Amino acid sequence: MKVTDKTNSALAGVAGSAVKKTEKNVQDKLGTVSKESISNSAKVDLSGRAQDIKKAKEIASQGLNDVDEAKVAKFRALIDGGQYKVNARAVADKLVDEHASTMRAENGDE
Repeated sequence: MKVTDKTNSALAGVAGSAVKKTEKNVQDKLGTVSKESISNSAKVDLSGRAQDIKKAKEIASQGLNDVDEAKVAKFRALIDGGQYKVNARAVADKLVDEHASTMRAENGDE
């Protein structure tokens, strides 16, 4: 069978009428539903954890465009040249401090 514009438009017409029939069947079965009743019934309550995750994503996405290209290039050159040194003690101290701060906040000590 050769597919032409006439064939495509005929197929589209058949598909379109099938969709219209399906929509009519759904409307007949459900009856008339107002937009207000749909919006009122479509409410979702998020758990506290879900709200925290949503807030964290929003905060994280805000800073995506704040990249200091010069700083990135500087550190990339240092790393590529093998000249970037990590102060393990400072990293460990910062991790411990952050963990302690988090634990105090969770326990209400701050």
